[in-house]
Amino acid sequence: MGRKIVPECLSQFPELFVELLASSEEDLLALAPPKDLETFLIPGRFLNEIDVFGTHFPILVGRCPELEVCDLSLPPKGLEVLCALSDPANLGGILRTCEAFGASQVVLLSECAYPFHPKVIKASSGSSLRVKLTTGPSIHDLKESMVILDQQGQSLTGFTWPKDVRLLMGEEGRGVPDELRSGHNLISIPISPRVESLNALAATSIALFSYRQQHRG
Repeated sequence: MGRKIVPECLSQFPELFVELLASSEEDLLALAPPKDLETFLIPGRFLNEIDVFGTHFPILVGRCPELEVCDLSLPPKGLEVLCALSDPANLGGILRTCEAFGASQVVLLSECAYPFHPKVIKASSGSSLRVKLTTGPSIHDLKESMVILDQQGQSLTGFTWPKDVRLLMGEEGRGVPDELRSGHNLISIPISPRVESLNALAATSIALFSYRQQHRG
């Protein structure tokens, strides 16, 4: 849903979508949908019932891509982000950040929000359809070596990023389980003592920028 993302999705991922819903012929013609995409004219009052964001724009209906399970026993390739964020808007923002800084994949842990929830797609500006997504176990079942954002960790300013690495983002509010605070690289972002912490999106953006500064390729 959305005036920006609907045309982009029609252009970039036409194979994912099966229907286009609109309230006028003019809206359909303006979008010039592919011939194999079914189109439906629906009275505006009914379209508004499912237009949960109030976009007043045609709505795309599609198939959710199937996600592979990530084999975390294999070594990482590039920057892999493990995510346990349960808020759809936050997840969308993280996925957009991961695309911007070239994460090789995002592993969605079992605590994570569904990546194709309308709020995730909207907040990600479509990144949830472009970033490589895989699924993983619960955050409590992680055993592999990784880098973890944690306020008790060493300062990010002096941290040397491995080129192939996994970065874990914990759950909102809860952070990471205590059992993960040993045996892993914990890094923290220096902030003013007047501020308790950064939100997940801000912290992830800073960490990914730091990684990309050291590994520009």
